[in-house]
Amino acid sequence: MAVSLGPFMTCFLAVLFLTVYIYIVIYVKKDILYSGMKLVFAGIALILIRMMIPFNFPFTQTITSHTIMPFISKLVFWYVGDIDFAVVLFAIWISVSVIKLLRLVWIQVNFRACLRPFAVRDMSRYPKLAQVLEKCGVSFHEICIVPTRISPAVFGIIKPILILPDCEFTEKELYYICRHEAEHCRNYDLLLRLFLDLVLCTQWFNPLVYFMKKELSLAFELSNDQVILNSMDEMERTEYAECVLKMVRYQNKNTAARGNSLPFAQVNCSNVKTRVRYIMAKEAGRKKNRISVLLNYVVIGAVLLASFLFVPEAYRPEGMEDDIPIFEDDDNTYFVEKDGNFELYLGEERLLIFSYIPDEFSDLPVIEMEEG
Repeated sequence: MAVSLGPFMTCFLAVLFLTVYIYIVIYVKKDILYSGMKLVFAGIALILIRMMIPFNFPFTQTITSHTIMPFISKLVFWYVGDIDFAVVLFAIWISVSVIKLLRLVWIQVNFRACLRPFAVRDMSRYPKLAQVLEKCGVSFHEICIVPTRISPAVFGIIKPILILPDCEFTEKELYYICRHEAEHCRNYDLLLRLFLDLVLCTQWFNPLVYFMKKELSLAFELSNDQVILNSMDEMERTEYAECVLKMVRYQNKNTAARGNSLPFAQVNCSNVKTRVRYIMAKEAGRKKNRISVLLNYVVIGAVLLASFLFVPEAYRPEGMEDDIPIFEDDDNTYFVEKDGNFELYLGEERLLIFSYIPDEFSDLPVIEMEEG
């Protein structure tokens, strides 16, 4: 695998497409979220993995750019004395990414340690909760009841921990809460959220990633809600919506805003409004649209293939090697400007064709060929 500017541009474009796509799915084509999202999320997971690896693969095909990529390359590949600016940028990217990855690991380990004192050791003290968990048909590795105003959440992928606030819930509310958090585990939403956090560590310089993470997390919630609501009547839908609102009102916003340790438990009024709107949507609006679902698959599949198979690179003249040749006879070396390109000549022999004059050759004479 080779390092170049192209894979970074591929990752940037993939983030851009995903951000626009998720926004359209949630706020424009609302019917898509009601069906067929699990396969879409699997495709998104693969795209997220690609965005964590900004390198060329052996099977990668290059798409030559004659304008945009040469311009970007000029901004990146330049020297300050003997210092290669591109190498400095790459070193900064690697350093910050490693620091963010280490911080993410530290947060996960530290948060699990902080939860340990609140783990329930004797479920007989919580008969209602034990009954609800049995009804949901789910078994969490641990259940932690925290004496803090937080929204219920699930933490951990291999050994998931159910986190509940120490407050009184009705049996139905407990059922909705536990079922919702259990679905996050069954649907691999926590794994997808981990991929999002990893992408954020490696694509920290891209502001679109932060917006994509917010919208994609909301898409996970909406899709998860629909799985639960499929077996509910209108009355139960209303109760479920009221439960969502109750959890948000109960939650301490300052507590929820700390770090990224608690997936799907962040306070955001606009997200809550969107969730309630989806929950209370009329039956006619929840009908499956097969064409929309198929289009969904096509879009994600196309972005997935493009992100792995193609990278844009700056135009390189045919025959040009990685090392720019050095000519001893400068008096007999010159450029001929023709049709917007610059042809490099050594005597009467044409050697290379450039779309622009490299800095290394800026002192060579340029002969303009007259038209006609």
